[in-house]
Amino acid sequence: MKGIIIFAIVIIQFHLTCEIWAQQKSNSIGINLGIIQNYTPRFDSQTLISPYVELNYSGKFFTSGVDWVAVAGYWNDFIDEDLKISDHDTKNYSSIIFGLRLKAKFGEIFKSWKTSPVNFEIGISEHFVNAYEVNNLFSPTKIPDKNFNMLHFEVGLSLDIFLSQSIALIPKIIIAISPQENNIVGRSGKAPITLGVAYHY
Repeated sequence: MKGIIIFAIVIIQFHLTCEIWAQQKSNSIGINLGIIQNYTPRFDSQTLISPYVELNYSGKFFTSGVDWVAVAGYWNDFIDEDLKISDHDTKNYSSIIFGLRLKAKFGEIFKSWKTSPVNFEIGISEHFVNAYEVNNLFSPTKIPDKNFNMLHFEVGLSLDIFLSQSIALIPKIIIAISPQENNIVGRSGKAPITLGVAYHY
């Protein structure tokens, strides 16, 4: 809860500062749905990916052709029984993600790309992960395992395909790499692939 409050305060302050410097309002709010790699070991091949939902709120950055994007995402393995694929304990992972990105719009930055819908995105995100042992060698019950969080650096591409003056369809892929190494999942790498819709106002 504390992390959510701090994230909200930072975004509000960042938004107000950018609007003052940019001297204009051009905001959007959107939702993306897709898939993301989870932390289940690779030999549990049936659970390599999990459903992912991401909320976005963006506004004009200081520089023309660049937006800032605040991100809140969530994914869950939804594993509630022992996979019985290997000799290790089956775990269910879920994660809440908060992030901040800069979105460079090629169509606004480069005159020769005026009609291009391509955007380049770069940013950082914090992943708050919850892990549960679904079943272990000694107990068949679902028991709490461990919570942890990991910082990720992000880079990716997205498209703004406008269906009308204010509605856009947004396919997106973001590669997120963590410089940290966790004793449960090792060094984390993510590449969520999503399709979303955004309302510009």
